[in-house]
Amino acid sequence: MFPLRDNIPSSRYPIVTTVLIGANLIVFVWELMLGWNLDEVLARYSIIPLRYTCLEVAQLHTPGQLLVPFFSAMFLHGDWLHLIGNMWILWIFGDNVEDRLGYFRYLLLYLLGGVFCEPNSHSYKS
Repeated sequence: MFPLRDNIPSSRYPIVTTVLIGANLIVFVWELMLGWNLDEVLARYSIIPLRYTCLEVAQLHTPGQLLVPFFSAMFLHGDWLHLIGNMWILWIFGDNVEDRLGYFRYLLLYLLGGVFCEPNSHSYKS
């Protein structure tokens, strides 16, 4: 079942949801513009399990290089369908969650959800 809309009106404009959708769109357009450099960028900003499970590989990276992909991977999308599907669901349900939690707690939930769920769903396969 694919949701078309919800019937719960928001009491205020979903600022964080709109900014998150905009950020995801900007990153996706940037991905499209990379051309042949895309693989290099994905290797740097995606979750690659080997980087975290093999000590020899992990030692080749700084702590920052190991941490950044946990945040950056949540903004990467594989194709237009992936992006549209995610942004559609974010638009339909995000405004209600943002309305209920408030701006800060909603953004925190989004970021923490991305950090703890991304490694299992969008890892880069080399």
